[in-house]
Amino acid sequence: MIRRALNGPRATYSVAKHPRLFLATNGKGGGSWRIRFRPHAGAQQCWLTITNDARNVEFDSIVNKAKELISKLELEGVDPRSARPKTGANFDTLFARWLEVYAKVHKRSWESDEKIYRRHIKRRLGSNLVRSIDRLRVIDVLDDIAKAATPIQANRCQSVISAVFSWALDEGLVRSHPALRIRRRGEERVREFVMTDDQLRAFWAKLDGMFENAAIAVRLLLITGQRLGEVVGASADELSLSGDSPEWVIPGARTKNGLRHIVPLTATAVTLFEKARDIARKPDNPFVFPARRMEPEALNGNQVSRQCKEVFREIGAGHMRLHDLRHQAATGMAQCGVPLDIRQMVQNQITGRTQTIGAVYDQYDYAPEKRRALELWERRLLAVVAGKAPPTERYGSATI
Repeated sequence: MIRRALNGPRATYSVAKHPRLFLATNGKGGGSWRIRFRPHAGAQQCWLTITNDARNVEFDSIVNKAKELISKLELEGVDPRSARPKTGANFDTLFARWLEVYAKVHKRSWESDEKIYRRHIKRRLGSNLVRSIDRLRVIDVLDDIAKAATPIQANRCQSVISAVFSWALDEGLVRSHPALRIRRRGEERVREFVMTDDQLRAFWAKLDGMFENAAIAVRLLLITGQRLGEVVGASADELSLSGDSPEWVIPGARTKNGLRHIVPLTATAVTLFEKARDIARKPDNPFVFPARRMEPEALNGNQVSRQCKEVFREIGAGHMRLHDLRHQAATGMAQCGVPLDIRQMVQNQITGRTQTIGAVYDQYDYAPEKRRALELWERRLLAVVAGKAPPTERYGSATI
């Protein structure tokens, strides 16, 4: 039952025969064991996290730990929170604890958060006593970062600082949240860069100058419209390349929204995946795009991005990045008349289907519609890169 709950959606479960013990799942295959209690008569109920690694901890040990903490509370009046290791007096120590206990368990972007902290926040806020950090101090730090770097970098730093204080507040480590609802220093704008047909043709041709497996990965980005990490991290067991309906099944653990995603594969996508698999030729490495190392590991997407930067500059689109190829695919499907909701299904974007009604009542996988959309986009893309006029066929002009 516990493993089934961990593999299910995000929720909090009570435990039979242990009324103060709860399992909180994160919807991504993991979760935490917590107890709920009143530190003294008349006080509000509090939460204490026993472990954030519910999958790898024995249930009996959790029950014993919970009984120990509750018994000390009831018999000796010892607050269970007093048994928690101290975070230290300064923000640097608080950040380090947040990184280990929370971010590395729940956030895929924890490495990026750590880099931002070391680059901008540590020298400005790290030595400050946590109890001395107030709203004005956080604002001063963000203003200094915006001036020394960029307002957008200040936004990123604000997100990290706010995340640390939110976690600390939930864990009872601080009594206030000094970074709550502070105005953003920079105005965020959605990137909507796409190439013209001429640039797209030049881009496709210049990919031949990159390492072969990197060029294949980039072409798959364009053909499938998926994310870079999903493509370079693809494993052989995710692919079904034979039969009339080849597909690529990306597990929820590798998608941004945590949802299992089925990508119908067009003829070109199948050919590219087969070619990549033939190039890999590492029987002990399950990845279609293996890293150039002895141990089994996927190709680093940053390496692909660096190779592509020069290509973008050469075609006069130096402002673009690889993620913009998702915009390119979405725009191409729109030019073929593919409706917005189908484009979102193809790219596994969070939509109404992830809400309660959509998740319960709409169990249809839209595979035929997604395949139709990707086939139309493939025909348009191949025509453009071949210097031909794009086909006039539209999404609703043929039977699905």
